[in-house]
Amino acid sequence: MLTIVGVAALLAAIGYGAWSIKPRIGVGATPSPVSWTHIASYRTLEAFQTASRDLTEQHAEEALAEQVFHLARICHRKHLLISRSILLSVSGASVIVVDLLVGHLAVR
Repeated sequence: MLTIVGVAALLAAIGYGAWSIKPRIGVGATPSPVSWTHIASYRTLEAFQTASRDLTEQHAEEALAEQVFHLARICHRKHLLISRSILLSVSGASVIVVDLLVGHLAVR
C-alpha cells in the first residue's frame, strides 16, 4: 500500500515539474515593446534596435515595469511548482524505500 502512495507522489512530482517548464506564451502580460515574445519577433538585433529608438522614455519605462511585474509572477509560480516537485520526489522515494525495507525485514 505504501508503495502505491510513493508512486503516486512521484507521479505528482513529475506533473509539477512538467507544468513548471511548460511554456505559456501569451499568458499574462499584454504584448509590449520590451516583452521577450515581441523582441524575439525581430529577425535581427539591428531591426529591434531601430524599432526601440521610436519609443518614448515614458512608454519604455511603463512597458519595462509591466514586463518585470509579469516575469516576477511567473518566476514565483515556477518556484512553487519546482518546490512541490522536489518535496514530492523526496517524499515519494522515501516512502517507497521504507516500504521495501519493511517488507524485506518482515520476510526474514
